[in-house]
Amino acid sequence: MGIFKKKDNEIQLIHIQGLPALQNQLMDVIINKIERKIYFIEKAKVNKKEYSIFLNDIKFSGMLTEEVSKQRSSIGRAIAGGLLFGTTGAVVGAVSGVKDKTKKESYYVIEYNECENTKFIQMALAGDFRITKFDSLLKSLTNQNQ
Repeated sequence: MGIFKKKDNEIQLIHIQGLPALQNQLMDVIINKIERKIYFIEKAKVNKKEYSIFLNDIKFSGMLTEEVSKQRSSIGRAIAGGLLFGTTGAVVGAVSGVKDKTKKESYYVIEYNECENTKFIQMALAGDFRITKFDSLLKSLTNQNQ
């Protein structure tokens, strides 16, 4: 086993929503097969927050992709047009710069039951590309239909 070898039951993700007080925090997500729990542990803090879910409560896990649309700013083009060609250039620069830019964002989502309520945890990848192995292990332990 090499120095940089990690286990398939551990991964680092960025919390987006679903757990209290961890918005946009890097965290370790660890599957404990013996306790039959998945742990979410805050990274790089002295008083680390830790949350856990029983594997039996997990209904779904997997990658979801959504398209995010952003309107590109026309301010820069208007200023450049104004500097080069005066008022007419500013108007043309502002009009030509209005475009929508779409970007695909992928998230790892876990859906689980808590006190008869369905809840979700949404996480972003943190440069850790072992998500496929991690998700396969989680699905096998939670009896999800693949």
